[in-house]
Amino acid sequence: MSKEDLDSRRETLLRKPYRIIDILSGRTPARFAAAYFALEKHFFRDPTADMPYTRFLNLIVKLGCYFDIAVCRPDDEKWLCSPEPEYLLERFRELAETRRGGLHFLIDGGKLLVTLDAGDLYMTVYGISPRPIRRIKQLARSEGLFVFK
Repeated sequence: MSKEDLDSRRETLLRKPYRIIDILSGRTPARFAAAYFALEKHFFRDPTADMPYTRFLNLIVKLGCYFDIAVCRPDDEKWLCSPEPEYLLERFRELAETRRGGLHFLIDGGKLLVTLDAGDLYMTVYGISPRPIRRIKQLARSEGLFVFK
C-alpha cells in the first residue's frame, strides 16, 4: 500500500467503532479518578521499567506474527511496514521517557488501527474486523491486558 492509501485508511478507521486495550478490566468509575491518576504516576515513575508499555510492545510484536503491520508516528506521517522488534522497542522507549507523541499501527492491510498516545495506560483499536480482533483479545490476555468496548 502507498503512503496515501495508508493515510486514507487510517483516517477512515478513526471514525469507526473502537475498543480499548487496557491494564484494567474496564473503565474506572469517576469517583475513583484520583486512584487512577495515582496508578498512572506509579507506572510512569521510572520510564525504563515501564510495565504497561512492555506489555503493549509484546502484544504488537506478537501480532506481527499473524498479520501485516505498518507503523507511523502521527507527527511525521512516515509509515514503516513490518517493523523490527528493535525499532518498536526504541519507539516505545521514546514514548515512555518523553511522554510525548504517539504511535499508530495499521493491522492486516488496514482492517484495524491501533493507537497509543504517550502517557496513556491503554491503547485504542478502531475497526470491527472479527479475525484480527479475536487474535488481539487472545494476545492481550497472554500479556495480562484486557480488551473492552
